[in-house]
This record gives sequence, structure tokens and C-alpha cells, in this order.
Amino acid sequence: MIQSIGPGGSLTGTYSSSQPDYKCRNVAFPVVGWVDGDRISYTMRASTNGGAIECGTITSWTGYVQDGRLYAEWSLVYVDTETYRSVLTRGTDIYRSK
Repeated sequence: MIQSIGPGGSLTGTYSSSQPDYKCRNVAFPVVGWVDGDRISYTMRASTNGGAIECGTITSWTGYVQDGRLYAEWSLVYVDTETYRSVLTRGTDIYRSK
């Protein structure tokens, strides 16, 4: 959810994932980013209150808004609990306003 867009295009808000297998499902985390016309980019670190809730992921989205929908590519990085190595996954999503 976008909370504010500053005069220079800076963006603040929150994001929560409803993915059933995500250990921090439905927890809202802060996002920061930029808006430039219909283009948008934002990032979320899944940690709050100095680490009180730690989900171990960082995600970034880049995309554009068209006809009330956000078309975005995302990159998510996390540490694999078995190998203790960082893993990068990517995908695309289409979001629509509620």
C-alpha cells in the first residue's frame, strides 16, 4: 500500500505477502522507492522494529502502472536454511488496486 509520494517522486508505504508458505504471511513491512510518471520501483526488507520480526528476505519490484494495474518484475533474495547460501529468485506479477 502506497502511503505517500513526495514531490521528487520518493515513495513510502507497506507490503505484505499472502503466500501460504511464507513464514511472515500477512505481516506488513515498510517499503521505499521511486515513482517517475507511470514507472515505479520499490524495495522491502522483511524485518521490523530492529529485527523483532525477522523473515530473512529482501525483495525489489520494478514496473509500470497502466489501466489501474501495476505490472512488475520482482527479485527476492533469501538465505537457504540448508546450505546457508544466498538464493536469488525472480518473477513477474500483476497487481490491481482494491
